[in-house]
Amino acid sequence: MIRNMKHTSIEIMAGESVTWRNLQRKKVPIIVVSKEGMWEPQTVYYDRIFSYTFDKPGTYTFMLEGTHISGTVVVV
Repeated sequence: MIRNMKHTSIEIMAGESVTWRNLQRKKVPIIVVSKEGMWEPQTVYYDRIFSYTFDKPGTYTFMLEGTHISGTVVVV
């Protein structure tokens, strides 16, 4: 899990999952988007999660819609 978006890159093994959890103080929803279209944009409400399992090796980019926040998931 990438916490507080301090680390916007994570390396995982194929078959593992990444979980995004919305803990924003403003308690507004965030929308997690896959640049490669790996999943449909996911609205994550306060204190809720969205998980995605990456089955194939590669480097994948995600972003939080409406912000300048993005990151990468490196799958080995």
